[in-house]
Amino acid sequence: PDGVRFVRSLAEDLARRDFTINAMAMDESGAVTDLFGGREDLSRRVIRCVGEPETRFREDPVRMLRVLRFMAKFGFEAEAHTLDAMQANRGLLGHIPSARLFDETLKFFTTGHALRSFEVLQKYGFTEYLMPVLHDVVQNERGMDWVRSVLAQTDERVHEDKSISPGFLFAALMWLKVEERWLVHQVHNPVVVALDLAMGEVINQDKEQVTMTKRFVSDMRDIWSMQPRLERRLPRQIQRVLENPRFRAGYDFLLLRAQRGHLGEEGEEIAAWWGDMYAANGAERHRMIEALRQQPKKASTSATGTAQADGADKPKKRRRRRKPKAKTADTTNGTAAVEHHSPSADETS
Repeated sequence: PDGVRFVRSLAEDLARRDFTINAMAMDESGAVTDLFGGREDLSRRVIRCVGEPETRFREDPVRMLRVLRFMAKFGFEAEAHTLDAMQANRGLLGHIPSARLFDETLKFFTTGHALRSFEVLQKYGFTEYLMPVLHDVVQNERGMDWVRSVLAQTDERVHEDKSISPGFLFAALMWLKVEERWLVHQVHNPVVVALDLAMGEVINQDKEQVTMTKRFVSDMRDIWSMQPRLERRLPRQIQRVLENPRFRAGYDFLLLRAQRGHLGEEGEEIAAWWGDMYAANGAERHRMIEALRQQPKKASTSATGTAQADGADKPKKRRRRRKPKAKTADTTNGTAAVEHHSPSADETS
């Protein structure tokens, strides 16, 4: 809305409400004023706009998201004229400030009805307006299965009164897009550099529509950045990884990927190893790291399907050709002589 206008009339105030189920008032005696049939719609579990739906959605396009949220959270249905107006005007969400859209996204996915919200957004074609990267991720069966699993686990945590991290949640929802771009960039870049490029691309793509807080973006980057280090388990990096403040989130993310079969045959074994390492004391950790050092080095296949050996994230240094030695004068007999030397491997190549 362009502004806020206060009125003295109760009827006028109720007429400005978005839906009939919200356009009721009760006085001190308990008498209900219902000018638009809100009680009947409430009993029938129907969402209906007060006035002309087209007008109400043009006044504030976010009202369309409120319809979808009520449908997901309370199991209501929108009446036909309201749905028609939503389909005709959903493009108006592109003009809403991105920070406000992100607030709406949190309401959809962090209040215990994330999976149902996603299903409603998909059914009525609103996912791409709320979260473009998520829309890209679910274009295939693997992506759809991953997202539904992530949202179902999020709902379980809410219902069990466990805390949830928006940074972790959005890192999971966007991960397959990051993974896709990571594979592309590995063609010409080391693993870690390629991952950083992929993260930047995906975050910037979503930023055009949804502005996340810097804290959430920082959490997402930390979680993503830990994945190749957790997968490869280089002995020299183990202690630094464990000391990372975001280790637990990174480990939980690795475990989620392993459980969904995204880390190949060794995925659950790697996740279990990190779980044991996290729970171990100093002496046990030292023993586990030494045992890891004794294992034969082998290429490990990352989730992107690219085989990486230990140290593969470092570009190989080019060897310099050895210059031939200059001629030296033989001062013993007054004649010039050439000092011979065996050719190096570089010179004979």
